[in-house]
Amino acid sequence: SPDGATVTLSIAIQNTGPTAIFLSMNEISLIVEGAEPVAPVSVEPSLPLDIQPGASQTFAITFPKPAVSTAVFKLLDFSVDIYF
Repeated sequence: SPDGATVTLSIAIQNTGPTAIFLSMNEISLIVEGAEPVAPVSVEPSLPLDIQPGASQTFAITFPKPAVSTAVFKLLDFSVDIYF
């Protein structure tokens, strides 16, 4: 962000399965070692949302910027290391 207080991730989810994917704020977090998981401050489009089979959806997910240079982004059962 321009003020350095937040970080925004842009992700796309494609549902290749046979049932809808239900996504809510509770399924998204940023984890910094030694701290509690942090929920996003905003998600666009807003949640909760169902992603139907064969559909895809792009999200802009904004978190408070951690004081450290690495964190783990977690969405449902997927996680990835993020470096700032």
